[in-house]
Amino acid sequence: MNVEIPKLQTKEEWIEALNSPEVILESFKEALNFIESVSGIKLTQIELVGLRRIVEKVMKEVYEQEKEYIKSRKPYPESAIEPHMEIVGRFFWEFYEIPLSDIDKLYKTFGEEKFQQFIRTKQEGKHLP
Repeated sequence: MNVEIPKLQTKEEWIEALNSPEVILESFKEALNFIESVSGIKLTQIELVGLRRIVEKVMKEVYEQEKEYIKSRKPYPESAIEPHMEIVGRFFWEFYEIPLSDIDKLYKTFGEEKFQQFIRTKQEGKHLP
């Protein structure tokens, strides 16, 4: 994730910045741009609200994770949360029931145009009565 965090004096200050409204907003914008460019859809109001909730939750988890690693002084495990992919993965799972691991496979299998049509169909199906 390319969120620019101001240069701060300590790791603790950097971690606190992760939980700031500015970083959360920037993370939201990046996720929104990525999802819309890959999927070829414009998110609905419901999806935008859901994405915002997902971003806030993931960034809080990252914040807690970072605080724990600083305290423990242990190396990062392979299971450490990577915010950008976690946000995108949770979005596609929550709204379209597509696991993150399948997004790349579907994109490669269908190609860009058919993949985007597939996502549009999923989005339209979610909003039918």
